Amino acid sequence: MIIILISFITGCDTNKNLPVEPENTVTVSHLGLSEVSRDSALIYALPQTLLRFKITAEKTIRKTGPLYRYSERFMGIKDVILKDEMTYRIKDIELVTVSEPDPDQYFQITYSGKGFVPPLRLTSNGCIAGYNTEPVTIEREEEIVMKENEPLDTSFKYTPYLEDQLVVNSTAKMAEEAANFIYRIRDNRASLVSGELNYFPSDGNALSISLKEMDRMEKEFLALFLGKEAKEEVTFSVDYLPESEITKSLLFRFSQFKGLVDKTDLSGSPYYLTVQVKSDHISVNDTIGKNTNHGLFYRVPVNATVKISDGTNVIFSTGKDIAQLGTVLSLPASLCTIPGVSVSFYNNTGALKSIDRK
Repeated sequence: MIIILISFITGCDTNKNLPVEPENTVTVSHLGLSEVSRDSALIYALPQTLLRFKITAEKTIRKTGPLYRYSERFMGIKDVILKDEMTYRIKDIELVTVSEPDPDQYFQITYSGKGFVPPLRLTSNGCIAGYNTEPVTIEREEEIVMKENEPLDTSFKYTPYLEDQLVVNSTAKMAEEAANFIYRIRDNRASLVSGELNYFPSDGNALSISLKEMDRMEKEFLALFLGKEAKEEVTFSVDYLPESEITKSLLFRFSQFKGLVDKTDLSGSPYYLTVQVKSDHISVNDTIGKNTNHGLFYRVPVNATVKISDGTNVIFSTGKDIAQLGTVLSLPASLCTIPGVSVSFYNNTGALKSIDRK
């Protein structure tokens, strides 16, 4: 489709005798890292696709209650937290692509002609966006924001009464007093609900407040025996720049007790990345290096399947367009000298978007 469109536009030169100014010439050539561009040259880059993985994990903190040894004796409860621990569990993985200039794909546009400057449009990072187009509106790429959560409350709040008991008595006596306090709360709540108390709240709202306060106090005192568990979501970010297809390349390690760890830290379980170009991709030959009169160079990205596995099971899979795994082609040089012709490119991949004539 693109080849037909280019042929149509260049063919209009003979059908409608579009004026071509031969004194204006445009040539585009690849610029190596060791080369220095000419003074009368414009520089642009083609983008490459960086894979940025957002790994959301659930962090769980478990703290033993200061009276946990007496939970069965005074409360008849066996299922309590017996040791302090912090654990992590992968909850979700998301993938966003980040466009950045490819250091191997810089090009210079040399031109000549009286008062002629190629109307080139670039993105904020120097990648090609358009030729002879209106100002380009660049959509901001999604950013992974590492939010800071409020510290989890895993402290135990002793009432002044129990603290006084601990000073003059043993921990066992303190546990007994705490258990008795819990039973008194339950008895008062039952009496309040049944209407057996001498005092009864004047309205339903007051009753609700009283019940909620009793529930809060019971929960606080029970935590002295049961312990506390708090959970929050934490986010890790992992970047990967694919240079070719890969199969089960180590992407990161994740520890149940530390979260994301260094790749060399064997305490973490390995997670592997596979990037595979889809079989329906059409292969074309690059035009860089061939002795032809080049116009604007652009990308033909490929769609690839991106997978993450734990070595046995695939836990994440999606398809993404990856610029650098595709091909670099060029438009005819004469296209840039035809009045009214504009060329647009996709900002994230450098692929050809449209060729229009005003």
